[in-house]
Amino acid sequence: MCKFLAGMGTHEPAVRAAVRNHTSWMTAQAEAGGGGPRSHGSLRWIVSADGGSASLPFPDAVAGDDADAMLADCRARGQTGIGCWTSGLDPIGEIAAVLVARGFEWGWSAHWMAFDLAALPRIDDDRVRVERGPVRDSWKAFAPGAGQAIVHLAGGEAGLYDVGVEPGMQRSGLGRALTVAALDAARRAGATLATVNATEDGERLYRAVGAQSAGHGQTFWIHGDGLAAPVPPALVAAAEAAGRGETPGAASPAVLAARVPGNGMGLAHVAQAAGHAETARRLAALGAPLDAILAYELDGPAGLAGVALDEPIGRLGGTVLHEAVRIRDLDLLRAALAAGADTAARDRTYGATPLEWAGHLHNPEAAELLASRP
Repeated sequence: MCKFLAGMGTHEPAVRAAVRNHTSWMTAQAEAGGGGPRSHGSLRWIVSADGGSASLPFPDAVAGDDADAMLADCRARGQTGIGCWTSGLDPIGEIAAVLVARGFEWGWSAHWMAFDLAALPRIDDDRVRVERGPVRDSWKAFAPGAGQAIVHLAGGEAGLYDVGVEPGMQRSGLGRALTVAALDAARRAGATLATVNATEDGERLYRAVGAQSAGHGQTFWIHGDGLAAPVPPALVAAAEAAGRGETPGAASPAVLAARVPGNGMGLAHVAQAAGHAETARRLAALGAPLDAILAYELDGPAGLAGVALDEPIGRLGGTVLHEAVRIRDLDLLRAALAAGADTAARDRTYGATPLEWAGHLHNPEAAELLASRP
């Protein structure tokens, strides 16, 4: 059995392996297109040469000056965004405070899973072929026109990436066959362990071929509009303080009322997202923006009584009902409906109602609640 997974008493070695392989994979992808690593101080990021997105893989720390240099470099190079990954093994409070103050959003949680390559099931599927992959030290298992899975090797460890099956071929066993074929290519190349960042659907697939959960990390993202709109220094300082749970005493009324370009968060939102609810309440009382989602997070259903329920929230410009559908929070949805939120309101991006969001996002419970209201 692979030493990293023996007994699964500790997950840290598998997560560290995922960190190493993801960093190598991101670097290999960038270098294949003419990009590569950049640095300032102790911070290292990876840029694309074709105006794609940059990566900030697993920083130990992020100093403000280094973050500013990275943002300026990516802006000058025409990058469309930056994704920051953290492993989940170390505290991220200070990293979050620095990045969010400069326009990064809290992203999704990475789910690290690991495979013992000595224990793969045998799957013979004549639809699947294996060839060298698109970047160095990689192999691709594919079924022409139907799906693929890629593995990348670095230091005797493998990572699984870009697993996908066309809709018409799903639930035919092809996903399992592609996954096992790619992992077996890594095993034959000398790897004993493989890791993957699993989506919810991917988790079911990977467990079916022997993967075990190893932990969860956190991502942060800044998009093109955030890169194009540097945050004013006074707002950066105030948002950093809020992210650390502090009330920025020197902030002007204009700064207190502002939202951070890029993520649209007010100072109370920044504090709440970092787990500082009391600071968020103080900042809201001082004049920081307060929307229905934040009011609910701070004070439950009672908080919705004093806020506008149908104002746009978030990047897509939906109302509290849209956001409740998106984050799959049925309690928030019920509370907003009881408070009188408008079920006919449309978001500013797609022009869709909350019920239409529920259908698109395959959220039947939310659809049922919304359909029961006039």
